[in-house]
Amino acid sequence: MLVGMGKLGKKDGESKNPHAVALGKLGGEARAENRSPEELSEIGKAAGKARMDQMTPEGRKALARKAGKASAAARAKKPAAQAAPTKRPSSSAAKSAGRVRARR
Repeated sequence: MLVGMGKLGKKDGESKNPHAVALGKLGGEARAENRSPEELSEIGKAAGKARMDQMTPEGRKALARKAGKASAAARAKKPAAQAAPTKRPSSSAAKSAGRVRARR
């Protein structure tokens, strides 16, 4: 990054043209629609690797710690009723409970 340049490569105080941003988003969506799932996966993996290569080891540790905490919090919020589906009783159990009539 050059001295005096912001995160997006613009000089301090300048902003992006909103019309150019909108056109860029449309192009990205069209590009994604024309790619196969395998190609999108490869592109995503390359982008993730590039982001990780720019991070320091401390930054990677902090990110992993944050992801672990989010995962644990999501597991804690999951209700117990959703954890295991109930099994439907067999027909013999239903007969003995008197809920099903025997065939004649």
